[in-house]
Amino acid sequence: MNLFDHTTSWCKGEIAEGTKLSLFGGGISLVSVGSWLWGTGSLWEFLVVPLGIIGLLHILAGFYLRRQNRHRLADFASAFQQNPFSFAQEEKSRAEESLASYRSSRIIFGGLSIVAILLLSLAPSMIWQAAGIGLLVLGVSALVVDHFSAGRTRTYLEAIEASFSL
Repeated sequence: MNLFDHTTSWCKGEIAEGTKLSLFGGGISLVSVGSWLWGTGSLWEFLVVPLGIIGLLHILAGFYLRRQNRHRLADFASAFQQNPFSFAQEEKSRAEESLASYRSSRIIFGGLSIVAILLLSLAPSMIWQAAGIGLLVLGVSALVVDHFSAGRTRTYLEAIEASFSL
């Protein structure tokens, strides 16, 4: 596989991730609606807003990933045809920056998950416990998404570096 094939594969992986993220958000939104319609007990009633917001965030993030990477496919093709070496250098820099941002996002979302667990465990109010559940869903899902995205980016970076040695 040449570098452009690797680039296309990485980009299609991001599009697929966006689709899965939107579907996950849709599922969370359905749980939110279900807790509003059929929830019995205070905690279910308090989950409507946090889960609705978290579901909407996932849907929007997924659509953004899909849209952004569809446009990138066309841009990548023209940039690669104009100057393959310059394209590889730019992609190497972008992939390295992405990997650095994944490290910081893991710290942020890991910390958010810890705060969520503390809220869920220690807060006396069901409103705060519901907020803790919503934050926990957000934090853990972001960690999972970043894990897979970072793995794809590492593989892509290795392909870029291998193209320099050809």
